[in-house]
Order: sequence, then C-alpha cells, then structure tokens
Amino acid sequence: MGRPYHNNNRYKTYYIPYNTQTILPEATIINVHALFLTKGIHHVTVPTTYDGRMLIKNFMDSLHYYQHIGYLTLDQYPQEIFDTTTYKDMYAILQKDGYDALMIELFECDFFVIEYTDSLEQQSWFDTFIHEMNHSTTPVILISA
Repeated sequence: MGRPYHNNNRYKTYYIPYNTQTILPEATIINVHALFLTKGIHHVTVPTTYDGRMLIKNFMDSLHYYQHIGYLTLDQYPQEIFDTTTYKDMYAILQKDGYDALMIELFECDFFVIEYTDSLEQQSWFDTFIHEMNHSTTPVILISA
C-alpha cells in the first residue's frame, strides 16, 4: 500500500500510487480493507482527487460488502461516481440540517470518507469534527492529493 509517514503529526498517512486505469493489486486491497475496518482516522494520499474517488469506488465495487458510506467533499458531490443509495452526501446534510444532524448520521455509516483539502481544513467546524472523529468507532478515511 505504500509506506506510512506522519503528516503534521496528526495522522498516520499512506501514499497509494494509484492509477485509475489499472486493477488494484491484491496487497493494496488487503491493506486498504484493514483501514476501512479499523476505527480512527486514516490518511491516504493519492496523485489526484479523481484518483482518490476512483480508488474508493473500485474498492467498493470489488467487495460488495459495505452498505452505508458517508462521503464529505466541499466540491460538487460526484454523483457520476458515487450513487446516492450506498453513499451519503454528508456536506449536503451538514448544510441542510446542521452539525448535530451530521454527527447523528455518522452512526449509520460503515465508514466515512473525507476529501481532505485546505479549504475543508479552514472550515470553522472542522477541528471540532476531527476531534470527535478521533473518539468515534466509525473508521474515517481522509483522501488527499
């Protein structure tokens, strides 16, 4: 899966040199699957945001295991990649119903994916959110380019 390193001493980070045109190697699937089952925050870096989205999609398509996936992005929600039956647009919930509704919705998620960007990190609620996620039983995957 790549070597772990620490990013600003906040998260253990893995770099996955993922090419969206290739099949995931078995070792990568096994290592990524371990992240999706382990509570806490896991930071995965990929070459581009699109590669991160495709990594998640291809991983999910290969397993057919997870039923409820929370997905948070400040960009337009990528409906062409993630169907709204399995994936929940958590930013839409945050905007419509507020922070408390977002936290309640997380309890229904098998895991939570965040497109980790500078603009997201600058949101007023983000530090509190990350602090609460550190104590959550829901695995959180931060995807960044």
